[in-house]
Amino acid sequence: MRCTSWSRSRTHRRDARGAVGHRTCAPIEVVRRYRLPVPTVETVWTQLAAQLEVAELVVAGDALVRRRFPLCTPDRLRAVVEALPRGARGAARLRAAIGQLRAGTDSCMETRLRLLLLSAGLPSPAVNRPVLDRGARIVARADLSYPSARIAVEYDGDIHRVDRATWQRDIARRRALDALGWRTITWTAEDLRHPESALSALRHALVESARMQTS
Repeated sequence: MRCTSWSRSRTHRRDARGAVGHRTCAPIEVVRRYRLPVPTVETVWTQLAAQLEVAELVVAGDALVRRRFPLCTPDRLRAVVEALPRGARGAARLRAAIGQLRAGTDSCMETRLRLLLLSAGLPSPAVNRPVLDRGARIVARADLSYPSARIAVEYDGDIHRVDRATWQRDIARRRALDALGWRTITWTAEDLRHPESALSALRHALVESARMQTS
């Protein structure tokens, strides 16, 4: 196992076999877990900026503010970034990442898909926004969506293919969306690697929806 240690002092950096020490000028907030002092999740996220690119910082940040059992809030991450001293390592990447975080995600692949759509020039989609039926009941919660266009963008990992219960829930949810006039465009890991076809389908759906709304 490769370990990494951080210190704010030049004299307290520790290098040892299997470990690499780093110096940082950023604040290190510590909490106790099981009687052990550990950095807060916000501190760990800022430290990751020394090694991760902006997109991966967004993926990690989204995971911290996820829909279920979030570990912190976007405001808390933003406050930690704003408190970084000038010249802190990775500060520019953190400032670029903080504006792209979205609370309420359910998976890292959803975040990667959202970033891909944005990099392709598509509008920013809603994240896990509930879709209501005519009786104001929630019938679905699309991974990503364009509510005004009634387009749901779903990411299906392997569990959607091999787990029968998940597969059945997917079918029921998409039937409910179809009944409300929504169109669902499903993405897979292969589509993330080779997105041209899925992007084309999504662009066409958005254009078609806009045309129908103006006709």
